Amino acid sequence: MITIPIISGFTPATCISKGGSVTIQGKHFGNQSGKGVALGGHGIHVDAQILSWSDASITVRIPNDPKIQLNQWYYLGIEQANHGKWLSNINKNITICASAPLAAPKLTLPMPGTPSGPAIVLPPAGSGASAQPPPESTPAPEYGGEWPGESGYPGDSGYYGDSGGLPQPSYGSLLSSPLPPVPQVPPVAPEAEKSDIEPAEVVIIHSSPDEARQFAETARGMGLSIKRRRTLKGLGLVVSVVRLPVGMTVSDALLQLRGQLPDLWADANHRFTLQADADPKSYALRMMGWDGQGVSCNTPIRIGMIDTTVTNQHPVLQGAQITQKSFLPSGIEPAPPRHGTAVAALLVAQGEHEAMAGLVPAAQLFVAGVFRGRDDALDTSAERIAYALDWLLEQRVSTINLSLGGPRNLLVEAALHRVMQTGVVVVAAAGNGGAKGAPVYPAAQQGVIAVTAIDADARLYRNATHGDYVVFSAPGVDVWSADARGGGAYFSGTSYATPFVTAALATRITRMAPAAVIEAQKKSVIDLGTPGRDPEYGWGLIQSAGRCPSSS
Repeated sequence: MITIPIISGFTPATCISKGGSVTIQGKHFGNQSGKGVALGGHGIHVDAQILSWSDASITVRIPNDPKIQLNQWYYLGIEQANHGKWLSNINKNITICASAPLAAPKLTLPMPGTPSGPAIVLPPAGSGASAQPPPESTPAPEYGGEWPGESGYPGDSGYYGDSGGLPQPSYGSLLSSPLPPVPQVPPVAPEAEKSDIEPAEVVIIHSSPDEARQFAETARGMGLSIKRRRTLKGLGLVVSVVRLPVGMTVSDALLQLRGQLPDLWADANHRFTLQADADPKSYALRMMGWDGQGVSCNTPIRIGMIDTTVTNQHPVLQGAQITQKSFLPSGIEPAPPRHGTAVAALLVAQGEHEAMAGLVPAAQLFVAGVFRGRDDALDTSAERIAYALDWLLEQRVSTINLSLGGPRNLLVEAALHRVMQTGVVVVAAAGNGGAKGAPVYPAAQQGVIAVTAIDADARLYRNATHGDYVVFSAPGVDVWSADARGGGAYFSGTSYATPFVTAALATRITRMAPAAVIEAQKKSVIDLGTPGRDPEYGWGLIQSAGRCPSSS
């Protein structure tokens, strides 16, 4: 019987300095022969120095390597000595300590209504920082400026960034696997309370049902009640939606929760929108080098998609392998299927004419319908996105297309962290906010492959959001695809560039590990804009693999 090394934790459990030692605890480590220990994640893979080894504990020294970032978390795992593959689980994390900087004096005020409770630490006036609870350990830095991958860009391929990479999608249970340290996020802005979040709701994320039940008791003592709770077994998360009492804003609720429970993953239930242009020839396949062989590719791949529903009665989709599931509660009006139908057709349309032929027509497409029609807006919530991601993991997809975007949200962040832990590649629209637009999530989340749009002359889409998180460019201006009403139409936006990258990665991932797939795509791009990677075009225009993967 083969026993797999299982890592249960580390000593010390808080943070480790470069050059410091840490003991890995667990079982079935066996002897050291042919094995090693490495530090991984966030674009690095660094060997640790082994000091002692037994079947239940291994002590290693963290190297003083410049690639290891301070205030960053990484996973430690047991691997083959030749770096061939991971032998243990890699879902336990450590944080690298930094020397504490000299800080200006801070004022402390008690929480409103809790005179003897924990204090909120207020930064010095004029610092621009937001009020935060005193951390029990060094927090992880914010994504967006301090998550460098191997190239130094925060949006680099992250979880897939070393040559060994993560294993092929494992789909094993992540329930009870701990979450990383809670990132620092800014408070909810007053204007966001009006339209950008679900009113009077806060989402709470736990990694086990026991933790969620314990929190429910704490919440009652704070005057809060649990509105909904759902266990997402695929993601290994328990999501609780908290109902706020009348008169309490989401901002105030989060301030209180984060003050009293600094290790709690809590956030607003943010709204996300489709990344399409309201104003929408067949140049796209030619630009990508996706010739007839690529178009008719018979690939055994499974792609996930979170979007509106899809009109699979459209003539070019009737023969496609599409499985759909709605995540809207009964009584909620779904969004019109125009956006989802166009994205799905770009991937799996069965049309004979090249202008309407899908990139991977033989792929199995799993569509999670999460968007609702609300007045003049089409949007969804962080909660629905998390439910959809959980379902897609259960469908054993290898790649997920997210032609949507919104603000940073900790529920979506935690869910996608779990998804990428399994080795599934996530591709998302970079956003349509223009050159000065704010980063769009989840594209800006570390590890997600962010896609921007270009036109037939390789010029950047006029509304494309710029940012260091952009990874690849793809056709996304006046691309021809299926219209939900039955014919075809031109579509523009980073939404429609995203499926081109999803398809390119999905065709490679059937024969290569995620890290190797992304590295291969980086090397095969057509460089655009400033030489090398830049905030407008990323690495450049993605190219197809040039041949069909074998179905064997």
